[in-house]
Amino acid sequence: MGRGCVVPILKVDAYPFGSLRKGASLGMTTTIMADNGIAMKLEVECYSGHKADERPVRFRLDERQYAVETVLDQWYEPESISYKVRADDGNFYILRRQTSSPDGAWELVSFRQGRG
Repeated sequence: MGRGCVVPILKVDAYPFGSLRKGASLGMTTTIMADNGIAMKLEVECYSGHKADERPVRFRLDERQYAVETVLDQWYEPESISYKVRADDGNFYILRRQTSSPDGAWELVSFRQGRG
């Protein structure tokens, strides 16, 4: 079995954006910098049920949109909450939302290619 690669990505800048759909919450548009120096924009849309931003349901990297098929794991840290998700492209992503700041900026922490 082959292992996918892990590509850590660093958050660089964030700014608020756009309008919201009923039952969904759009986080922030965040500009992230990949290890290869390419800047990408990250947007995360969350399901909002009993509480706001319960879990991510889709995210966009630059112009490509990904639907979250499954939230495989989630964990809390003192200043953030992280989600390990499988997207509709079959790959795995770790998304982290900062809970310590009012804007709740999102980061793409890692990517792992799914088995293919």
